Amino acid sequence: MMFPETTTTQAPPQPEVRNALVDAAASLFARGGVRGATARAIGTAAAAPVSAINYYFGSKEALLVEAARQTQRADAAWLEEEARQVQALETEPALLSDWFAALCLNRAVARQDSTLIAADTALQAARSDAFAGIARDWDTATTGFFAEVMPAFGISPEKASMFADFFTAVPLMVPSASGTATSAWVISTARYLAGTAQGRWHDAAPWRERIERMASAADRQRADRGAVPDTPTAQRILDGATRVLIRDGAAALTHRAISEEAGVALSATTRLFDGRDAILRATFERIYLGFVREIEEQRPALPPASQSVDDFVESMSEPLDRADGQIRPELTAMEETFLAARRDPELSGLMLHLAATRGTTSAGLMASLKSPRAPTRTDAFLMSICAFGMMRSLRCAPPERRRTISRERLRTRLAVLFGEEPGAV
Repeated sequence: MMFPETTTTQAPPQPEVRNALVDAAASLFARGGVRGATARAIGTAAAAPVSAINYYFGSKEALLVEAARQTQRADAAWLEEEARQVQALETEPALLSDWFAALCLNRAVARQDSTLIAADTALQAARSDAFAGIARDWDTATTGFFAEVMPAFGISPEKASMFADFFTAVPLMVPSASGTATSAWVISTARYLAGTAQGRWHDAAPWRERIERMASAADRQRADRGAVPDTPTAQRILDGATRVLIRDGAAALTHRAISEEAGVALSATTRLFDGRDAILRATFERIYLGFVREIEEQRPALPPASQSVDDFVESMSEPLDRADGQIRPELTAMEETFLAARRDPELSGLMLHLAATRGTTSAGLMASLKSPRAPTRTDAFLMSICAFGMMRSLRCAPPERRRTISRERLRTRLAVLFGEEPGAV
């Protein structure tokens, strides 16, 4: 007896399933990074079997790359529309503060997921060529947008990079829970930058004072004020935590991972540190203070207004450079800490502390700068924020270009804040 031949046919691809997987991956990537966006969690959120990830994308990493790519394209389209609106309006310099504050607030709150995915994509660039390409496109779109629109407000394209760096950084320096405090923080810093860029220091002064009050209040209220134990075991734990941060990111920073990396008992991490928040804070402060010591050892104490721009640029930049042009691992650990604190509401105390204390060290160094007006604590705060934002451009640049970019951007920040032309002495 002859039986009819049977064939197994594969169901045709379903666009709605593919789109659901991308949307779910983007949401989980934003909240938890590469490790937090597990295949099982993506499948559950998309109401699709885990096997669908391999069917449509080949791997989880390829799906996350696609989610990052689609988010980057949507972000670029948003900036293009913003640029069209600016060109269509009768803009004038007086509108800069309001416009820039609204743009940054939109980025920090309404487009929070895009902000987080962009930051993580830049960090993943060192670990994946696919993410590196997306990070470059993201950086190009952002810097190009500000170079295009800032002349409409009376700001030269050469000075636009500071606005791009600020726009990149400040949405990452607010607690994950939105509210009036978050809005006030973003608006105040954006208005101060816009005012100083236009030489309107008198108008900017009230915003500077507001920033300083908010920073002081945040520092007083943080929940992680405990002192770091000064013991050999505690230092081994922090060494191990730093290595995990650099290699695997903040999502991998568990007590077990730290104890295994540091070669100490698991109980020691919980006995010496009151939770992950405390370990993250202590690790960040240890790295940060290491940079401080390098800067202070490299240059002796100088009297006020004694350094030229050239000397100041060198004294601020040299400790961050490496001969091979690679980004120092400690800076990666600091960025991972900011990203972790931005994502997790339970780390809001850490985030407020990180944001409130930016510029503390550079404020003293800036006093030695020879400038048209005396540098303030808030100038140092803005310099520090923009230096953080610049890291994304450095990650996207060829290693041989990074040294030049860092110095050019520092000169631009000085020119924006103090009204000097880049390169002036």
